[in-house]
Formats: sequence, structure tokens, C-alpha cells
Amino acid sequence: MNTRTSIAQPDREPFVLESRKAAAPIVRLWLLRMLVPLGCHKEFIAYIAERFEETANLLTQILEMEHWIEQNENDIKSDLKELNKLHRAAEKELKNAKVTDHPFANEIKQVATREGFSDLDRRIFECMTLFHTERSLVYMVASFAPLNDLRNHQDVASVLSVLLALPQDKICLSFEKHSRLTNFLIDVFV
Repeated sequence: MNTRTSIAQPDREPFVLESRKAAAPIVRLWLLRMLVPLGCHKEFIAYIAERFEETANLLTQILEMEHWIEQNENDIKSDLKELNKLHRAAEKELKNAKVTDHPFANEIKQVATREGFSDLDRRIFECMTLFHTERSLVYMVASFAPLNDLRNHQDVASVLSVLLALPQDKICLSFEKHSRLTNFLIDVFV
């Protein structure tokens, strides 16, 4: 049986940190990984061209692409070229970005320590937590294919593999049926 799985729950209102001026570096890196390696760029470019103000402004601000909102016409080839350039730069600049740069870092670390998560489990838990709390990530996952149409744990592992820059087979091990992480995520997020 093929059931739809979501790594975010868009019907839930995400917690928004109003006082923070810029997204944590890890959020920016993950957004760019969603757009380029995971292939959400075409829908994203079309979305920005339609100018749905609040969310478009949020995403372009985080990605430092505010000029896209101001453009009268979007050129898909040049926009894609710019996204690729931004992605390559982010991979160099932010490759060591960690969730420790995020305001929820201490709470995430406390839970991971209390639950006895391995380093890999902790990184997956960090990612899953930010997918439920960070407005820009919630929106990206909910709105753009292939992120909004994950059909099974293999699809989720594939996406997490790209986002976390880790081998998919290791991520699959963390999601084994009775693993500590799987049991915890079921209790918390389902």
C-alpha cells in the first residue's frame, strides 16, 4: 500500500520568531538545497513571478533575492542560473552550518540528549523540528513538488539525504521500524 507521507504539516500554524531579522544559515542552506538539487526551482520561479506578496517576500528575503519581487518580467533561464550560483555559493559558505545557529538549538539538544539519540538521529530530529517550526521551511515543503508528495519512508530518506548531505542508507537505518528515533517521531509528530 502506498500512503502519502509528509515531513511537514502545513495545516498547523508554525511558530514564527518575529524578532529575528535573518534566517539561521542552516535554513537558508536547506531552502537552496530544496530549490536546486531537489528540483523545486521551476515551481518556485513561477510562484515568485505571480507575486503572492507575504510568502514570496519572506522566501526571497531569506534567499537574498528581493530583486525578483521588483522585476517586471522573470527570465526562467537567468533565474535558474542565479539560483544555481546562489546554491553553489551557499554550499561553500554554509556547508558547516548547524542547527546550533538556530534559536531552538538548546531545546533540540536537550530532547536529543534525554532521548539518547545518536548523532545521526539528532541531525534528523533537528531537521524534522525545523520543518515544523520554521515558517519558510514549512511553506517550501507544503507547496512545492517533490517535497509535498512524499509517498513512503524511502522518499523521506531521499529528501533528508540531500538536505543533510548524508548517505540515504544511513538515514534509512535511523528510520527502522523500532528505532529510538522512529518511536519518538511517531509519538511527537503523528
